[in-house]
Amino acid sequence: MAKKRTLTDVSLAKTLAVEALGSDSGYQDALKTPLAEATDPLYRDVITLHNSLTPRQRKVLAAFARQGFIDGVSTVLGILDGSSQLGSHGFVDLDLTLRGRKAKLNGCLQDSFLEAIELSERSAGRWAT
Repeated sequence: MAKKRTLTDVSLAKTLAVEALGSDSGYQDALKTPLAEATDPLYRDVITLHNSLTPRQRKVLAAFARQGFIDGVSTVLGILDGSSQLGSHGFVDLDLTLRGRKAKLNGCLQDSFLEAIELSERSAGRWAT
């Protein structure tokens, strides 16, 4: 039986980065849905928009959506870390821990997440080196 890995702040951030980077394939698949099969009004509008674009424009739209997803996760992690404000509540002090453990998981989640994104994008050749 495989040894269970302990979740750490860095492994949590890296796992979230993998999820964030992998989520765009699901959205890409959704954009291939035939318009007649799309029932959600927003998806119908986005599929219609997507189908009207040139291949280059489709890539730009996908990159923008991907960046929006990454920014959203990063913002939430910044709030959990206490480095970003939570609207009118300002900075909040949260302790994110695993049940039965005292070590905090939050504090540098946002930095670790963004580092994992950057390393992944560099290895995929998305960033100029």
